Amino acid sequence: MSGRHILIKTLPNAQKEDIEKAKQKIDKIYKEVKSSKDFARLANQYSEDEANEKIITPEENKEKEIKKEKLGGKFGPIREGGFSVFGNDFVTTVTLLKEGTLTEPLRSVQGWHIIKIEDVQPARYQTLEEVKDRIEQIIKNQNASELLNAKMEELKKIVGNFSKISALAKEIGVEVKETGLVNSSSTFLGSDIQSIAEHKDYIDDLPKGEMSEVLKNFNAVFVLSKKEIVAGHDPTLKEVKDRVVLDYKQKKSLELAKNEGEKLAKDIKTSEDLKKLAEKKGYKYGVTENYFTRLDLPTDFPRIKNFERSTLKTPKGVVNVSPTVPELSEDTPNGYVVWLLTEKVEPSIEDFKKELPTIQENILALKRETLFREFLKSGRNKFNVEINKEYLSQ
Repeated sequence: MSGRHILIKTLPNAQKEDIEKAKQKIDKIYKEVKSSKDFARLANQYSEDEANEKIITPEENKEKEIKKEKLGGKFGPIREGGFSVFGNDFVTTVTLLKEGTLTEPLRSVQGWHIIKIEDVQPARYQTLEEVKDRIEQIIKNQNASELLNAKMEELKKIVGNFSKISALAKEIGVEVKETGLVNSSSTFLGSDIQSIAEHKDYIDDLPKGEMSEVLKNFNAVFVLSKKEIVAGHDPTLKEVKDRVVLDYKQKKSLELAKNEGEKLAKDIKTSEDLKKLAEKKGYKYGVTENYFTRLDLPTDFPRIKNFERSTLKTPKGVVNVSPTVPELSEDTPNGYVVWLLTEKVEPSIEDFKKELPTIQENILALKRETLFREFLKSGRNKFNVEINKEYLSQ
């Protein structure tokens, strides 16, 4: 199987507070991921995975220099029992997931991940042709890392001769770039430097105007200084005006959509009424191509919050007005849909037998989780122990 992920790294010997900082950061990213359809863009923006880029050699581009192309957090393919730099637990977890799954933050030996599974294929041996490009890319990444290390050593030899970044930049023939104001809690410094997670404490303590030592991450070798430090403050109306206006417009548009849906529903008795009203008003109309079940929901239908539960309770022919939700979110509505069931068929014994293994597996999983939690609860009551929450989160 293969997919995409966002990694916020922690060092193998990281302190508890550093692990918690990384967890808080990945939690914020997870909220953004759930409200966005573009997982690849967010992976390129936030992921600290060193493999999240393709190295383009000087021979492969017109500029005759090393270039980097972001990969949108792609990983894999990974097979059951296979190897991953993120550890065996990562492999075990990922290979149990279904296609389309978006995980909550989970931890590996390298840090915290958000994972989206995109493709699940039956296990088989890969051909040399299939793995050739990946092997080539690994070698290129290793070469690029060696180049960065060499550049870092070169800079270390001369950086002590300069007290201003402008003078150093002039000496080595590069341009000084400004990041603009950066939130003190952020570990991302734009597309050039990207992550400063490993150096965050050092940079936080760096006085204004003082030049840093030579720093390095997976993406760049860099020296920086703070041009301006602005105290934290509550944003002014001018600063949040656009956001407030946008939120208001979204709220009002949802209210209008709901009111329009409820108004239409009053005039609908049959699916034919629904079709005619949609055509008259110019609204999108659709019918599911096949029967669907609680475990196999329709893909050609708007995503309705708690749709499986709603359809179980809804009799045939009853008109509903329900909020729709984005692909990666079950919380924030983005519209409303008027719908009804045209036919409802009770499952046969054969259908039940076919779904029985899946139902049993779900029940056993719930039982295992319940027993485990009861065991922990009993242990906490019986012994004077502290439960390691970071271990549980894995």
